[in-house]
Amino acid sequence: MAHMDTSSLGPEENGDNSEGASETSFILPKKPSLTPAQEQKLLEKVEAIDPRVPLYVVILDRTNACRGLLTFGTNYASRYLNKNPAAGKKSVISLVLQLEGESRTWDTELQRKTDHTAIVEGWASFAGGNRLQEGDICLFKLMESEEPLKMMVYIIRAEECT
Repeated sequence: MAHMDTSSLGPEENGDNSEGASETSFILPKKPSLTPAQEQKLLEKVEAIDPRVPLYVVILDRTNACRGLLTFGTNYASRYLNKNPAAGKKSVISLVLQLEGESRTWDTELQRKTDHTAIVEGWASFAGGNRLQEGDICLFKLMESEEPLKMMVYIIRAEECT
């Protein structure tokens, strides 16, 4: 496996600052810090996916694993979600989630506000249907040229990182 320099892949404000083509393969929110085992699994998964647009990575906590809300970082949302042609200028955008290797999809709603963008409808169904738990890592891959807006979701289970 090729070594990936993660020094610039830390919190979103550091990992999402390039103007041109993406210099990073994934973007983390501001708060989380990865354990060495999580970082290893994440790097392996990102390398296997080889995204053209950076993946948005969320380490689930009690709030987003058990409640009906998942927030995307402001920089990621403004750069990749809010500029998508399917988004237009609407404050509520249809977003389809699909789990890696599955044909089933979940219809959700992405709500844009001035200070955040979040999946507000349908996330609880997706999380429950896929038995997401605190400590699981979700990688969101924006599917290009898709209408409605669509993201493929890859899951690294917490027990895989122990």
